[in-house]
This record gives sequence, C-alpha cells and structure tokens, in this order.
Amino acid sequence: DEEGRTLFFKYSRPSVFRTYLPAFEPEQAAYIMRDLSEVWTEDEARLDLIRRFAVRDGRLLTRDLAIVTTETD
Repeated sequence: DEEGRTLFFKYSRPSVFRTYLPAFEPEQAAYIMRDLSEVWTEDEARLDLIRRFAVRDGRLLTRDLAIVTTETD
C-alpha cells in the first residue's frame, strides 16, 4: 500500500474473485493473473452461465459462456 505494507487478498471463492477482479486497475489484474492463462467462475444470478477472465496485452477480458444441457436417452 501507500505506506509500504504488504497486503494479501484472498480470492479463492468465485464470488469474491468475480466481484473484485474487474474493480482492479489493469496492472493489478495483470499481477493477480500473472501465472494463470484464464479463470472460470459461475455467474451469481444465472445458473446457465459461466464467466471467463483472462489478461491479454495488459487488459482484463471477460467472456460469458452459456451452459447448454441436452437430454439423452
């Protein structure tokens, strides 16, 4: 932080991750995602969506993917 203290952020819960990651500055998001190619979380409001987070060229990208189910005999 501004006073030189090291702070830790726990984001192991998808609800925390999907809420806070988009709020970070691009450099902060890139730092958190530095060893990850992408992260997928469930959508809070819609059970038929999952959300992908990725950092490319220093920008946070999100993409929603619809989950399609089919019935089998």
